[in-house]
Amino acid sequence: MEFDGAEFAGRALAGGARDFRIDRPHLKRITVVKYENMVADPAGLLPTIYATLGLKTAPTTFEPTTEHNQRYFAKWNALAKDPETAGVIEECIERYEPAGAEVRL
Repeated sequence: MEFDGAEFAGRALAGGARDFRIDRPHLKRITVVKYENMVADPAGLLPTIYATLGLKTAPTTFEPTTEHNQRYFAKWNALAKDPETAGVIEECIERYEPAGAEVRL
C-alpha cells in the first residue's frame, strides 16, 4: 500500500476545519490563531492564548523564534524545486489553499 502523506494531511486539515465550524457556535471561549501569525510573533500571541484559557501569563522556558518556521519552509521550497516532488507540492497548493490566496514557496 502506497502512503500519500500529502493526501492524508489534506484530509486531516479539511476534517478539522469542518469539525471546528460545527463546534464553534457551542464554544464559550475561543481564540483563533492563524499559523502565520503565531510563527511571526509567538511571544506576542502567548498572552492572548493564556487569557483565553483563563491562565496567568507565565514566563516560558524557551525563547520563541521563527527559526522553526524558516526551516519548515526551506524544506517545502526544496520539495517544490525537486522534479520528483514538485508535482505533489503544486497539487497540495491547488487543492488546499483558498482561491486567490498568495502562496509563496
